[in-house]
Amino acid sequence: MYDDTGGSNPKRLLIILLVALIVVIGGTILLNGQTSTEFEDNTTDENVTNETPEVNPINSTVLGNTTWGTVTKMGPYGNASSDTKIAYVLGVNQNSVSNNSIVPSLESQNELKYAYYIYLIDVSNSQNNNDNTNSSSNMSVNDKSQLLAKEFATPDIINNKYDCCVDIHSTNDSNSYVFVASDNTVTSKNLIDHISNTTGIGSYTPEGVTYTESVSMPILENNIPSIVYVTREFYSNGISNEVTGIISAIDNFVFDVSSNSNNTNSQSSNVVDDSSTSTSNDTNETNITNPTMSGSNVNSEVD
Repeated sequence: MYDDTGGSNPKRLLIILLVALIVVIGGTILLNGQTSTEFEDNTTDENVTNETPEVNPINSTVLGNTTWGTVTKMGPYGNASSDTKIAYVLGVNQNSVSNNSIVPSLESQNELKYAYYIYLIDVSNSQNNNDNTNSSSNMSVNDKSQLLAKEFATPDIINNKYDCCVDIHSTNDSNSYVFVASDNTVTSKNLIDHISNTTGIGSYTPEGVTYTESVSMPILENNIPSIVYVTREFYSNGISNEVTGIISAIDNFVFDVSSNSNNTNSQSSNVVDDSSTSTSNDTNETNITNPTMSGSNVNSEVD
């Protein structure tokens, strides 16, 4: 009996240990499986969303394509939903618009309040032109660019009722400057005062330029503010600090978007207060009779 009792106890103990080990292993596997499932449920929670930042598409439209050049409209840059629209005209009296600093400087601004459009005047370098309506073989770069701007860019700016137009030119001079093509303005003059006060770019009216007749003057005559910005940094390697400063100054100027006018009523809405400006309706830019520029062919800003 001793042998039976003593022999059976170790076997039973071994069986019990094996059963216990199996139970423990099975329980561990079961618990791990439940935990993994719970983590998967958390990662598939329907409240998890992936948001992609909205980027405004930049459209490019060819407004005119002739034997003497091309006019392209690009935009909007900045705040596409803004009611205030600003036009930048590049390429009038310029041999080339490639490698300009204006486009990359505008593209680098991420928090602009207004919507901006660029009108690119690209003069053809071809000397072979059979267009009899425009004796092109003898036309200068200045002539071609001014005709392109006047025929395609300026009408589009007027028809779309922009709140301001900035005609941008290069200069070989050591100083950049801004000016208005007429003394009989309010908003435009306030804008260049604001630019001078906030950027350090001076106001200077050159003599003997004719390019204002193709862009600034027709736009002013249609009651749309317009200024000329002449910069030594037109051609620059990428972003220009001066140009970004001008862009920022314009973006912080308050335009009268309700009427697109430059009469004295808009003066109170501008950030610049010019108490010396006449309050009569004769200051409206539709009444321009005495342009500042003469009609000579002198031109000092072309590269």
